[in-house]
Amino acid sequence: MKYISIAEVLTLNQKIKEAELPYQIHLRDACGKQSLWVECLNEDKNDQNRQMLEDLLKEYFHSLHFTLEYSEDRMNFWIAAK
Repeated sequence: MKYISIAEVLTLNQKIKEAELPYQIHLRDACGKQSLWVECLNEDKNDQNRQMLEDLLKEYFHSLHFTLEYSEDRMNFWIAAK
């Protein structure tokens, strides 16, 4: 199984900040699959911002040779090697 490092999560959060999106990604343990979750940093539920975040996540993880699997609420996600 391939894992994402804390440094890669920090880089991802910097990219999100540079894109001026109100989110932060947090890393959980790697039992079974490595999981992450999305924290919304404001109360504004902007669907356009959320779509921009998901596009950024897809592009970033694709560059690391991962695919993403989301929970139903799309706040939690897991990575898998391509």
